[in-house]
Amino acid sequence: MVHYRHSYHAGNFADVFKHVLLVGLLAGLNRKDKPWCFVDTHAGAGDYDLGSDSAARTGEWRDGFGRLEDAAATADAPELVAEYLRLVRAARSQGVADHYPGSPQFARAMARAGDRLVLCEKVPEVAAELKRSLRGDPRAVVHVRDGYEAHALLPPPEKRGLVLIDPPFERTDELDAIADFVGKSVERFAGGIYAAWYPIKNRHLVSRCVRRVSRETGKPVLNLEFDNGEAAADEIHFASTDRPRPERAANSYRTGPTRTTGRRPPPRYQDASPGIVRVKEKVTMHACGLLVVNAPFGFEQSASQALQWLKPRLAQGSRASFTIEHGVAEAPER
Repeated sequence: MVHYRHSYHAGNFADVFKHVLLVGLLAGLNRKDKPWCFVDTHAGAGDYDLGSDSAARTGEWRDGFGRLEDAAATADAPELVAEYLRLVRAARSQGVADHYPGSPQFARAMARAGDRLVLCEKVPEVAAELKRSLRGDPRAVVHVRDGYEAHALLPPPEKRGLVLIDPPFERTDELDAIADFVGKSVERFAGGIYAAWYPIKNRHLVSRCVRRVSRETGKPVLNLEFDNGEAAADEIHFASTDRPRPERAANSYRTGPTRTTGRRPPPRYQDASPGIVRVKEKVTMHACGLLVVNAPFGFEQSASQALQWLKPRLAQGSRASFTIEHGVAEAPER
């Protein structure tokens, strides 16, 4: 099986969105002197080379962190974004100039002497990269295991902490797996903060997941989403085969906003019925979200300011937007 490798997508708009909000959640924990534990269920390699062949192949980081590299252009950034940028630049000053830190490195940078990191990564070679990136930090431990088993590690001795669920979405039931995991985890660690990242490919499934987490945990839920305004994911159209399908005609079947630079791969044709062709076109992800349970005080306001500032800077279309919605905290079903 070929496993997802984040090196192709590191530093893209979704990473910026996720890591800015992660910094906000960790800052909330740091407002108290008591130690905390950070649990990352799908930690990845921890550090990514934006000059690598895989990063160059997609170039996604250029429309993400690449737009924020200029210090002069980000001088007016709100506090949360400014801290995120400071952490990225600090990580680069200690390592390779064109690298981008993963979630474990943000947590490591914000952790204090008494705080701990518990990082799960099931792919052995990726876990080995993660260990190397941590440089022997005694506050961090790496578990080579399925992150959805991490509820067994809860509650942490510190009784305070953040659990980040950031799966690769290789499974068709990933949103259900997230909801299952959060439900089991809250039963063991009710006061913990939980943050689950997800791509938005099926709005119905996302809404169902948010409602389920809200209903089954009975905890306050905050759902944050960001859309860079690019065209939607896999688009399917139907067209007549009565006339030739040169490249120009094929392009005319596409709908929705498109980027002004770069060309998409040609569409794939599949027979649907005599005289009709089914056109399926692969388009990159344009929207994602972070589902937060037990968000710390003040997080919503700082997140709103950050996303408002990021929206025009990460926009890849005229319909760029963000939303912050509260889930309804219902009593769990018995």
